[in-house]
Amino acid sequence: MYDNRPIADTAIYLGDLRSRTYLLTTAYLGAGFKVDFKYYGGNGTGGEGLRTAELYLNRAEAKINLAITSGNTSLLQEALVDINLLRSSRYDKRKSYIPITINNPSELLTFCREERRREFPFEGGHRWFDLRRYGMPSIKHYYELKPGSSQEVTLAQGDNRYTLQIPNVVLERNANLVQNP
Repeated sequence: MYDNRPIADTAIYLGDLRSRTYLLTTAYLGAGFKVDFKYYGGNGTGGEGLRTAELYLNRAEAKINLAITSGNTSLLQEALVDINLLRSSRYDKRKSYIPITINNPSELLTFCREERRREFPFEGGHRWFDLRRYGMPSIKHYYELKPGSSQEVTLAQGDNRYTLQIPNVVLERNANLVQNP
């Protein structure tokens, strides 16, 4: 249930402007139809290419993983610099930013992954590809079909639905390819 864990509301999140920038509204149109309206407060609709935030978080995650495998703890400090630099630009300047100081590699990796989740809520396939990279964990979502009626949908770890179908036109051009399950 990686996707449904609440993000803690502690002092290190006070003043984070992203919760006011990204917004999701749901409207019910009758006869069981539901429409989600997504708003992105950045400079576009997202998914248009690499953003600086993605580069910082990719580098931080790579340094953390390298620190875990090599035992080089100085890489953790470099990752913290990247994460804190990014986070400090996301906070209300009228409040003082509290830098994170996580020294445990696995806790810092979890925090970095949750930071990606906060940074890219409605931008294309970031979350999808992150989950694939994390080993395609089991996730559960609860969908509200109409007010008062919800349905649980589970995607098992390594489920075939984590893969995308290869378009037929591509399969026709390359006979060596095999369709994903």
